[in-house]
Amino acid sequence: MFGSTLYLYKINSKRNFEGIKDLENDNGELDKFLTRNCKLCSSLSLNKNIVYGYGNKNPEIFIIIESPSKIDILNKRLLSGPSGKLMDKILISINRTRIKAVYITSLIKYNPENNRIPLSSEISYCKEHLKEQIQILKPKMILILGNIVPNFLLKKEKKIDKLRGVMHVFENTPTFVTYHPISLIKHEKLKLLVWKDFKIIKSFLDKE
Repeated sequence: MFGSTLYLYKINSKRNFEGIKDLENDNGELDKFLTRNCKLCSSLSLNKNIVYGYGNKNPEIFIIIESPSKIDILNKRLLSGPSGKLMDKILISINRTRIKAVYITSLIKYNPENNRIPLSSEISYCKEHLKEQIQILKPKMILILGNIVPNFLLKKEKKIDKLRGVMHVFENTPTFVTYHPISLIKHEKLKLLVWKDFKIIKSFLDKE
C-alpha cells in the first residue's frame, strides 16, 4: 500500500492520483497518518484498542460512527459483525457497496471504557483529525450514524428522530443523520424509517 509521503503529497498538491497502484481503497493508512502524533492516544496507551477508518479513497458516502464496538476492536474493522452485515444490505439496496462508494470512520478511534459518552477533551483531539479526513477525501456527502456524533459535530442537541430526514452541513459537505444499524437490530420498527432515509440518500447521490 502507500505511506505517509503520498498523503502529504496529496494534501499539498490536490492532484488526482488515479492510476497509482492500490490507491482506490484505504485500509487505515490515512487515519494512521493523521493520528500519528496524537497526544491523547499516546498518553492513554490505547494502541491495542484503536480501530482505524477505511474504505474508498474517492467516496460518495463518508460514514461516521461514534466509536468502535467491542466486536470492531476484536476484528480491527469498523462496522463489523451483525451491524456491519446489515449496513452492507442497506448499501446494496441503494446500489452501493463499501468497496466502491464508502469510507467508514469513527469520531473516537477507540472504545471509551464502559461505553461511556466521550469527554469534551477527547472530542477536541479527534474532531480535528476527522475534519482533515473530510478535507482530503472530499466525499459527496457525510452520513452520521447514531445519537452521539450529531451533538458534537452539528452542535444540535436534539434526538436523532428530530435530526433525520433532512440534509445538514458539516465542513461544507451535505450531511445526513440516521440510526446506527445496531439500533435496527434491537428495534425492528426503525427499519422502515431508515429505508426512507436511504431513499433520500440515493436520490441525492444519483443527482450528483
